Amino acid sequence: MKKTNIYIIAVGVVIIILGILFALNQDSNPEKLACSEMGGEYKNSECMMGDVVVSEEELSSVVSLINSCKEKGGKYIKGENMSCKLNGEIYTNGSWEIIEERKASCESEEYSGKWIGGSEFKCEINGEVYNNDWEKVFTLKNSCELSGGEWLGSESMDCKIGDYLYSNAQWELLPQMRDSCSEYRGEWIGGPEFKCRVNGIEYKKKAWVRASATPDMASMCEDLGGNWIAEYRECENITVDDCIKIEQDLEEIKGLGFKECASPCRHTPGAENCAQVCVPVCYLNL
Repeated sequence: MKKTNIYIIAVGVVIIILGILFALNQDSNPEKLACSEMGGEYKNSECMMGDVVVSEEELSSVVSLINSCKEKGGKYIKGENMSCKLNGEIYTNGSWEIIEERKASCESEEYSGKWIGGSEFKCEINGEVYNNDWEKVFTLKNSCELSGGEWLGSESMDCKIGDYLYSNAQWELLPQMRDSCSEYRGEWIGGPEFKCRVNGIEYKKKAWVRASATPDMASMCEDLGGNWIAEYRECENITVDDCIKIEQDLEEIKGLGFKECASPCRHTPGAENCAQVCVPVCYLNL
């Protein structure tokens, strides 16, 4: 083989080796990797986002995540979710940093669970597997039972009290709803819609509070020169500013509606010879 060819091959090998070393050095530079994760460009030991230099604090927070992944024996994976591959599991958005904390909670005296782990932070308690939500489940369970209810399990997260099923911790609102119904001299019916009968009319979810202001709204409507329609709790022929004034003066009825151009036949659909005029209406929804 000619010396020239040997020289060319040697130079090529050196270039390849240098390229590999350079790439390894770049990947091992946490500041550069952190800058890349943030969508910036690393120049002259600074991370640039356009013409703006990223603060050391912002950069160091991402560097910290990258280092913590490596310290746990994981492999940091470039990408939008800031991922770390650890023991065959992919953890995202820095979640690998709370593994020990979640494990300790699972195995604590309060829960006496068996730690399964993984990126979903699984914990087995009394034969049931939870995905990082056992504190919430047991808090709701205790709340249900303290309210005199029967807990129906972590899958439905429902609580049965009397003949009614409550979800999303609705049962915790029962005392205040009952008290409110009583305050307005109503008959408590209950249920997940929190029904209360006041003056023979059944209301849901504290609508009785808004309804209590109806007489005052009717009086203000007439004082402002409007036409009060009791059946629909509407005040016709007042301005939007007047409607706002009623709402501001009567704190029980925040959220009045206003239609600038309602039909005069809106409550008689199919009416013949309906005048094609606009009727401004301020109305109370219950």
